Amino acid sequence: VSSTGWEGPGLVEGILSGHLERAGVDLSYWDLHGFLLVPTAWLLTAGKPSLLDEGKDPLTRRASFAFIAFILAIAVAQAFVWDSVGAQIGIWEFNPQKSTGLGAATLLPAEEIAWLFHHVVKAALWQIKMGEWRLTAAPCSDPAPLEPVARAACNATLLAAW
Repeated sequence: VSSTGWEGPGLVEGILSGHLERAGVDLSYWDLHGFLLVPTAWLLTAGKPSLLDEGKDPLTRRASFAFIAFILAIAVAQAFVWDSVGAQIGIWEFNPQKSTGLGAATLLPAEEIAWLFHHVVKAALWQIKMGEWRLTAAPCSDPAPLEPVARAACNATLLAAW
């Protein structure tokens, strides 16, 4: 294979420059952010977790935003250190033709830092959103234990699989 598809100007740049014949083949790291933007935009607009609504009590909203900020701070900081060390000791590298560098301060391109931020915000929003969904088969009744015969069969199946 002579081309990986990552050598060109990128989808957005190709469209803006009028090189439509190459725009669909060559991708840059920024193009990946465009693909990620769709679910993130939905989570920030129409699919926004109800815990973030203005009508919720202030403590619930504040706790939800604090959760997002905490997850964002911890995850991005950890991933930034992980990626920086990995790039510095040569485990991986970033294609300088497909990314913008941040200078001598770090080996990470701006796209990678934005990627970390983007993924973490989306993951935190999904975690809050999942808390809203009821995942029960019988939402109108109280949970009930399994019948003893069903419990014994499940335990036997797990034991046999082990």
